[in-house]
Amino acid sequence: MNMNFLIGNLTADAEVKETSNKKIKAQFTIAANTKYVTTDGEVKDQTTFLRIVAWGKLAEACRDLAKGQKVMVGGRNLVVKYQSEDGITRYYPQIVAEFIGSSLLNNERSYFDYADADADTYDEEVPF
Repeated sequence: MNMNFLIGNLTADAEVKETSNKKIKAQFTIAANTKYVTTDGEVKDQTTFLRIVAWGKLAEACRDLAKGQKVMVGGRNLVVKYQSEDGITRYYPQIVAEFIGSSLLNNERSYFDYADADADTYDEEVPF
């Protein structure tokens, strides 16, 4: 299965335009942060910049996506092959979005606060 789920911040406003084939296309880049521990035990941050492309109605919905906004993207990996001006074949990866949504972490507090949850809501016996 070729499916990714990513959460990151937009590095710029989403660019939405119509292609020569009259299809709506949205493109944007997100910065996804990860923490890792070095062999010395030091915790470091690593940021990965990911190109996202969306088509059709999903692309139209991207018109309001703005720089700095945290989004969740679900989609598949695609490696695009192209010929550069100097005749060299080049490749770049991108995510073809199938889902784009607002991250629950966009607000100062998430939409569900565990401190407010009723303890009786959770069933500790899972049937599987």
